Amino acid sequence: MALRHWLSLKGFSAAALVLGIVSCTLSEGETGESAVYTGSAKPATSPYVREFEGDGTVERVFGPYEWTMRSGEEVPMRDGTILKTDLFIPDGIQSGALILIRTPYGSVNFWPENSGAKTVQTFVSHGYIVAVQNTRGKYGSGGEFTPSVKDDIDTYDTMEWASEQDWFNGRIGTFGCSYLGESQVVAARNPHPAWKAAIPRASGGANNAGPGRDTPFALWTGGAYELANGVAWFVDFGGTENRPKGELDYHEMMRTRPPVDALKNAGLLGTDYEDFITEPPSSPYWDKFPYLRVGETLKVPSLFVEGLNDYGPQDVVMQFEAARAADSVPPNYHRLVLSPMRHCAEYDATANTVIGTRDIGDARFDYFQMYLDWFDYFLRDDPKGIGHIPIVQIYSLGANKWEVFDDWPPASAEKTSFYLTSDYGLSHEAPEVQTGLSYVYDPDDPVPTHGSPVCCVPARNGQSAEGYYDQAELDDRTDILRFQTERLDEKSKISGPVEVVLFVSSDAVDTDFTAKLIDVYPDGTAFTVTEGIQRVRWRNHGNAPEFMKAGEVYDLRIDLEATNSVFKAGHRIRVDISSSNFPRFDVNMNVETPPALATTGVKATNTVHIGGKYASRLEVYLDRGD
Repeated sequence: MALRHWLSLKGFSAAALVLGIVSCTLSEGETGESAVYTGSAKPATSPYVREFEGDGTVERVFGPYEWTMRSGEEVPMRDGTILKTDLFIPDGIQSGALILIRTPYGSVNFWPENSGAKTVQTFVSHGYIVAVQNTRGKYGSGGEFTPSVKDDIDTYDTMEWASEQDWFNGRIGTFGCSYLGESQVVAARNPHPAWKAAIPRASGGANNAGPGRDTPFALWTGGAYELANGVAWFVDFGGTENRPKGELDYHEMMRTRPPVDALKNAGLLGTDYEDFITEPPSSPYWDKFPYLRVGETLKVPSLFVEGLNDYGPQDVVMQFEAARAADSVPPNYHRLVLSPMRHCAEYDATANTVIGTRDIGDARFDYFQMYLDWFDYFLRDDPKGIGHIPIVQIYSLGANKWEVFDDWPPASAEKTSFYLTSDYGLSHEAPEVQTGLSYVYDPDDPVPTHGSPVCCVPARNGQSAEGYYDQAELDDRTDILRFQTERLDEKSKISGPVEVVLFVSSDAVDTDFTAKLIDVYPDGTAFTVTEGIQRVRWRNHGNAPEFMKAGEVYDLRIDLEATNSVFKAGHRIRVDISSSNFPRFDVNMNVETPPALATTGVKATNTVHIGGKYASRLEVYLDRGD
């Protein structure tokens, strides 16, 4: 969804937005908001990409301050619950700005001696006070743990507590990845007055934006449950304390039927897994969660960081748009960074970055210098400002380089359709003759997940489920329809959200349709770029399932998130259509019983209709710029 769509929901026009940006900015070198950004002074390249020393990861630059740690501070919430919080205070600082990190994974993991990322050490050594707080029900904090519930209120109350401390100077920044980023997003809808800047990383799970983007906690996608993520996360983190990895066979647990019993059969009780897998995204159950919804805005200057090989890049783009649409914060006070990396893995990039088995080049980026620049401006009035930070910084897969834009999708990108053809091609011309292509989907033999933007699933046989892998391993399967272009005469760049529109029918009452966008190399290697799914019963995102009738054709829209990918000359653009992607998604048993509760199923003959009034197609933004 582009920014203009969010603005229309709020009654804004694009022209009004442009006038607003012009009126609230000055040229570089002046005062006030000059150091923020003006269109005429947009940086041409990212200042955080340079010639790094050596071939390894980016070396962290620490500041001059030593610090004192105060562990187990008791921070009271409005309902009397006490949350345990570790404080790191730079020596010699009488009062200073606070960087707040809230985690359900244990504050001890942020202690400098335990942290590989050295997050606390970086910030505190540069003179920032850092607080790392254990969320409700975790690691000595009081209350019950339910993912996301009361994170917005507890964030506010923690900031209220900080405002009463003698070491506090009145300004707060927030930081963190995954759950730690999501808790920032849900709280930024109604922020504390002292909250001046946020850096949410990989925060896609904070959305439940409504029809088309109903993705609560990033565990529902297109009406299908993210089984691999859900099982792994609730096993490791869903209880009162985190569980050590490696004690259970997660992959066998994912094969449990019915899937709702996966944790219970393994003796794991006391999590919300059963509710999360059985309550569909349209259920009133989700009303108690403070997830971001359509029309809501984020009222804190925010620097969003996400990976294109993560599960929620388009959700993070929507958060960026929601921040830019807020009345109370100038739209040019926000930034978006889309790396090529996996979930929370930005710092792993090297001179020869490989994700899965795909070499994506030198993807290094000086994230922590950017974080310090961000906080220095909003928390310390650094005169350098943030005008040198591009509005959008995004890695280009295929071209293997960082790019900058002043909006996303870029203005040079045009929405374009590739139509599926009966000879398994992709064409800019819609076929006139109507036909259908069918395959048999057997829920007892689902298409295996082979490289995917999943998160946190333990490796099996030495291979992670995360990343880009050659889809040639699936070539022998007959339940995948493969549509591709001829070899490209020149490069073709796709920049923005990706969607597949299908006209489908089935002899089953319910089924799934999956889609993958694939880059096929001249030697036949085929790497998935991005993927999605739509469960037919939830195609209209209503409160009740809508089942299929034999002989009827239904139109589906499959959301494939977003990408910034160059398909080089000699390559092919391919779309694979099937009905399963297991264990990333739970298996649809093709019956009325919800997949989470079903033990048996039936085979389904599924048909994709092509041509005539059934213009099944891939919809992308083709970037006509350089």
